[in-house]
Amino acid sequence: MVEQGRPPIILKNMVRNQLTGKVPGALDAVSSAIRKRHGKTVLAIAFYGSCLRSSNPFEGILDLYVVVKGYRSCYEKPLPAISNFLLPPNVFYLEEEYMGKTVRVKYAIVSMKQLERATSCQWFHSYFWARFCQPMVLTYYRDEDVLECMVKCASNALFTFSVRVIPCLEGVFGVKRLWQRGLELTYMAELRPEGRDRAITIWKSNRNYFEAVTPHVLRAIRDKRFRIERDEEGSLYHLFIVGRERFLLCKLSWVLRIVLGKLLTILRLIKACFTFGGGVDYALWKIERHTGVHIRLGPFLRRHPLLAMFFASWRLLKRKAIR
Repeated sequence: MVEQGRPPIILKNMVRNQLTGKVPGALDAVSSAIRKRHGKTVLAIAFYGSCLRSSNPFEGILDLYVVVKGYRSCYEKPLPAISNFLLPPNVFYLEEEYMGKTVRVKYAIVSMKQLERATSCQWFHSYFWARFCQPMVLTYYRDEDVLECMVKCASNALFTFSVRVIPCLEGVFGVKRLWQRGLELTYMAELRPEGRDRAITIWKSNRNYFEAVTPHVLRAIRDKRFRIERDEEGSLYHLFIVGRERFLLCKLSWVLRIVLGKLLTILRLIKACFTFGGGVDYALWKIERHTGVHIRLGPFLRRHPLLAMFFASWRLLKRKAIR
């Protein structure tokens, strides 16, 4: 139903300029440490999230995506490779010293092949395309071919985000409404309480980028299920969609994404308990940050991460923190 051709050249250039922007020196040190840890399989490292928006690498925990050639070459044992493929990404923790300060990093590993699919319209859930449609900066990329692949992934994520969100908008919408509504929906599709306020914050931080790329994305959409037209002044878009298609593409699709997303978030937190030291503490911190629920665990549960996460999940359900 969706005809997704090559992204327009002007859009790819905008995305490329964003990806190749300057990064703090601390990120170079972190990138070197990650490449040393995982070897030649690392193709690219992308910096994103709240610390990118604040431009302070020493505040909080940095969020990175590490894109690898393949999972077999990334891990010594088969189990982490299998789990990374079945439920991407695998998340790890790293601390690196830079100019006398400690840089704390949480990085997620995904293969290039899986990322290309996960940012396209082939991928149902929003986990990947909702992140890669937002501004990122590459702290490392192996060569120009890898850079082109990352540009393609980010461009396709912008396209997928727009196609998934537009049916949920009213008849007339602007760029601001598209992004705020889309961010609200994607936050709801994970174990996160940040709705409107977080969406507004991200919009304000990245407004120039969103306003620059969105018109080129919308012009490239060819979807037989709905039609969008730009007004004469170019500031608003008119959506034409029948009620049946709106129900299927908006209400039904996003209900499924929200339900699936809650489950996937719990499973990823369970998996994170086994991928780095202090994983249980990280998972509990993540739960409290995103739900406001503080969960205390005794020594026995801390020694058994799987039981700990089942206990935490039960507490969240009991307190209706998962909706």
